[in-house]
Amino acid sequence: MKIHRFIDSFDLSRREIELTGDTAHQIKNVLKLKKGERIILCDGKGKDGFGSLTDLGKNSVTVSLDKVDQNLGEPATKVTLYASLLKHDNFDLLIQKATEVGVSEIIPLICDRTVKGDLKLDRALRIAKEAAELSGRGIVPVVRSPSRFSIALGNRDMQTKHYFFDAAGTILKADKKLEKVAAWIGPEGGWSEDESKEAESAGLKIVTLGAQILRGETAAIVASYLLSH
Repeated sequence: MKIHRFIDSFDLSRREIELTGDTAHQIKNVLKLKKGERIILCDGKGKDGFGSLTDLGKNSVTVSLDKVDQNLGEPATKVTLYASLLKHDNFDLLIQKATEVGVSEIIPLICDRTVKGDLKLDRALRIAKEAAELSGRGIVPVVRSPSRFSIALGNRDMQTKHYFFDAAGTILKADKKLEKVAAWIGPEGGWSEDESKEAESAGLKIVTLGAQILRGETAAIVASYLLSH
């Protein structure tokens, strides 16, 4: 039987935890869980608290914890995903699936050929949180505000191995020993020539996922999975 997971800044050192607000509403009114049912509370830092619902009040829910363990759903490799904003709801799908496969951070990019230039950050964070809970993650990935390509490139973590995905690159051969990696994914129309040159000059590894031309959201999901695992 499925055990529902909830991620927030829970204090798992306490035996009994009272839940209010959105979490209590989801438990009582959306999922319609009953007294005695098992749930998991994750502190967002990689710890899971296992317990049972002991009281369902009008505006709150009480959980009695009986065990706290390290979450086992986090990949050993920390992946940062730099991805161009995409049209329609495609970027929502990107956030959801990239979270499911294990990314730690998502940095939306505004590139030369980006069509959609805005992002509803509250919605993006909610999508990441729900995807993390459903997939058994121990953390919720950080979703940043959109950044211009050149600015993001200049602010990148120099201790991270950066892979720039482009059709003209070599086949990806990721180093499994790396602790921190980053994937750079372009917009629907691909990277501009200036962006490709800038990435190469900055020392990013220019790679490809193969001969097939993938949509932006597909490339982001596949690259995130390969680098995470």
